[in-house]
Amino acid sequence: FAEIDRVVFDKTGTLTLGTPSVTNAAQYRDDDLRVAASIAAVSRHPLSRAIVAAAEARLENIVAARSAVETAGAGVEADGARLGSATWCGLDDNTADGENGTVVWLTRPDAPPLAFHFDDALRPDAKAVIAELHRLGLPVSLLSGDRPDAVEAVATELGIEHAESGLSPKDKIERLEAWKAQGERVLMVGDGLNDAPALAAAHASLSP
Repeated sequence: FAEIDRVVFDKTGTLTLGTPSVTNAAQYRDDDLRVAASIAAVSRHPLSRAIVAAAEARLENIVAARSAVETAGAGVEADGARLGSATWCGLDDNTADGENGTVVWLTRPDAPPLAFHFDDALRPDAKAVIAELHRLGLPVSLLSGDRPDAVEAVATELGIEHAESGLSPKDKIERLEAWKAQGERVLMVGDGLNDAPALAAAHASLSP
């Protein structure tokens, strides 16, 4: 830990509180919300938990889909339905670019795609932590699987100059390996869920 010379952060649940809430659940029908929640119920990801919480606030008896399978860093699928990133759900750029901020998509056969939007506040000490790392002369990077506008907003608010979005767990490992090849010793700070492989690949790692 004392040897590190670069600090790399994940965003959701790391720089943010990790307790996001769905901001547009009211625009969807009960059946739509129930399907999304039944798929999300098998996942521990903060965004999945937020969808389940939104459904439970309106509906009763949310039952996890038995056939649901989670793909780390992408989403969850069950019975032909997918809940996750736009790319993983097979949506084209024109559809995805019409939405801003952090978005999770629900796609099903013979039904239009639905976008769930979230609000997730920064940790109260995030700005001070980044400022202290800069004071120590450590370069700071942000690697996230989230959308570009959501990642850029966090990076701008915290003063992080190098930020990348839309990354899979494999992409994050590739970034860490590239820094390692340049002789850098990276501290990876992530949530321990989707970021477990990247945490393992770093010189040192932390999970809040």
